[in-house]
Amino acid sequence: MNLRLVTILLTLSCIHSFAQDIRCKVVDSTTGKPLTYATIIYGNNAKITYTDSLGNFFLEKDSVDVNDKVSIEFLGYDKRSFLIKELLSLNEIKLQQSTNVLAPVVVQSCKKLTQVVLNKRVGNIKQYVGPGPETRFIIIARYMNNKGRSGYIDNINLLMNETTSNFKVPIRLHWYEWDDVKHAPGKELTDTNLVMYATAKGWNNFALPKNKIYFDFNDVVIGIEFIYPVEQIEQFKNLQTSNDKISWLQNMQNRWSLGLQQGETGDDGSFYIMNNEPVKKYGSPDQKVFYKPAIKFTVTTCKR
Repeated sequence: MNLRLVTILLTLSCIHSFAQDIRCKVVDSTTGKPLTYATIIYGNNAKITYTDSLGNFFLEKDSVDVNDKVSIEFLGYDKRSFLIKELLSLNEIKLQQSTNVLAPVVVQSCKKLTQVVLNKRVGNIKQYVGPGPETRFIIIARYMNNKGRSGYIDNINLLMNETTSNFKVPIRLHWYEWDDVKHAPGKELTDTNLVMYATAKGWNNFALPKNKIYFDFNDVVIGIEFIYPVEQIEQFKNLQTSNDKISWLQNMQNRWSLGLQQGETGDDGSFYIMNNEPVKKYGSPDQKVFYKPAIKFTVTTCKR
């Protein structure tokens, strides 16, 4: 075999290696446990997908560039980034739990505890239909303490409007500080990956881990990240024409929608994160009516 032929074969081999689909599994570096719904960011930080229930993710060769960088994020773990060519040689990606532990909320001792429901009266409801499966979407809102009773949140009741039994909607919780200067969500306080599953039209009740999210005397700022299951993301990607995609999106059995309650002021409305863009304010076109997700909070508090 002459030198020129060897060179051609090596070149073809390199071209082939950069034309492969990317298939990897994301796991805990210590336990090896798969990390479900880890966030995969690629396409110059413009595209999002998630790992599936077994921690696997898949990127089609036509959707990535050789020089693209892929970032893997999972709440409570250190973020990792790779070039596409690095991922070609990896079958498994190990994420390490973050050492940035937040200081716990200090709660005074109490002789007798009781439960109260905050934001019990949600008022008039508007339906919001979320974006399609190619978009990462987090809606964030501030909920004022209307009873002045602080404590840890035991349960969240979230109003879903058009979910169906064949579409189990994964929802990841986030929580934040409130920035009084910017009148917007501030530093994210989320330190645990909490995923809930909405399966019914109407109110969906979710129990939270004990002593995890604190509703103080003033407010709590909650973010809800809606995740399309990987199977649905792939189903949407495989549609051949624009008309097929429009028909898929118009079928509410493929989509999620959320009940929104009306707020009283701009601070009482919603904010949102679309993909990796900065936080933006959500409101009506004239900015005179403000909405936020309809959520009821059951809180364990000290009985007076």
